[in-house]
Amino acid sequence: MSCDEIRSLFPDALTGELDAADRAKLEIHIAGCPFCGDELRLLSETWARLGILPTERPSASLSGRFYAMLEAERRQIEAAGQAEAATKRSKRRALFSGRRFPRPAFQFGLGALILTAGLGAGLLLGARGTIGGRAATLRGEVDDLRQTVAVALLDKPSSSDRLQGLSYTRQISRPGQATLDALLRTLDEDSSVSVRLAAADALYLFTGDPTVKDGILASLALQESPIVQVALIDLLVDMREKRAVDSLRTLIGKPSVDPAVRKQAENGIRQLTI
Repeated sequence: MSCDEIRSLFPDALTGELDAADRAKLEIHIAGCPFCGDELRLLSETWARLGILPTERPSASLSGRFYAMLEAERRQIEAAGQAEAATKRSKRRALFSGRRFPRPAFQFGLGALILTAGLGAGLLLGARGTIGGRAATLRGEVDDLRQTVAVALLDKPSSSDRLQGLSYTRQISRPGQATLDALLRTLDEDSSVSVRLAAADALYLFTGDPTVKDGILASLALQESPIVQVALIDLLVDMREKRAVDSLRTLIGKPSVDPAVRKQAENGIRQLTI
């Protein structure tokens, strides 16, 4: 396929909607075309950074409707079969990890719950006193919900579900250790190159955590896909992770390493040793 034809696949690659045949064509082309590879990596980084843009605050007139929608959504989900009387967190975990929903209904209900919860968090950001405390509590609950959903989706057999889970992690402000472990495990072990690449992009947002730095550095030696190797090299250079120099030299010394990967590793060593 030509470069123009490959670039037409980029939007679906970023959203995880490529079929197996097109995904294989994309990976083969990217492995031998550094120009398309660079463009896809830049688009992937932009896609990841969009997840940390601040959410617009709705007007105060939405307050009543928000609470009504949130309560209605909770009643609807509980009516689907959640019968245990437990804490809110245990309810959410049981709901998303212990039940099987038809996929369209599950995604619609899940999206509506996160959307309404997000609206409420934005609505309460400017409030004071007691309302301010409620806003902080609600924001924490929304963050916990996103993490619970993300980790559950990363265990799904469908790559599109796993990509959806990765998209939720981009909206998390303070990831817990379980979330970080799930992201690093996905980067190391996922069978899909597209999912591993998306996991690297998601981890970019959390590189301030030492666990993430160590995990990305260790993952480079495990990767066999050239596009993922190059993505991790770029990530380590962006992090200014000087410990990566030895790993990059080891990678360069492998007879089977892709020429584009070797070139990127050499560039990475130069940048990290300046």
